[in-house]
Amino acid sequence: MAIPKTIKRFTAQEYYALKGRHHTRAITTKSEIFAMAGGTAEHSKICVNIGGELRTRLKGKPCDTFESNLRLKIKATGFAPTLT
Repeated sequence: MAIPKTIKRFTAQEYYALKGRHHTRAITTKSEIFAMAGGTAEHSKICVNIGGELRTRLKGKPCDTFESNLRLKIKATGFAPTLT
């Protein structure tokens, strides 16, 4: 019989403590931490182009754009949302 894999869940405090010691990009969802791979030059160019267009179209409106390195904290859960 197979033994179920134990999933390590992290509190917000544990996550931020780990992020302070490690430089690996990561995303959290449902208290699990997943490492993120680096992007390609093509992916980076697409992101810059989309961000530029959004910034231009949102100018003067009550919205703003941010690039992908901004960390968000959801008050209800204490963790960042999954953006996949």
